[in-house]
Amino acid sequence: LNSAIDNPWGGSVLISVYFRGKKSTLMEIGDLDGGFKLQADLINNQPAIQIYYYPHYNNNLIHYWLWDEQQSRFKRWLIVHNQGC
Repeated sequence: LNSAIDNPWGGSVLISVYFRGKKSTLMEIGDLDGGFKLQADLINNQPAIQIYYYPHYNNNLIHYWLWDEQQSRFKRWLIVHNQGC
């Protein structure tokens, strides 16, 4: 399967959430070399999602989404990338 042509997501894991009767697809990730954590909470009284994962042994990524009431979906807010030596 050529992910660029046949599958726009291309990863082995597709992360979707259901909230207020709507499905939001947040991201895709490939095979992990470490941990994965998904957390839902509130930021300034807005529903928010944080995904923390290690795609490679010395890299980790943290993705944040905030609920957009007008569009009825989660929108990406911030991505933080940390890299070791």
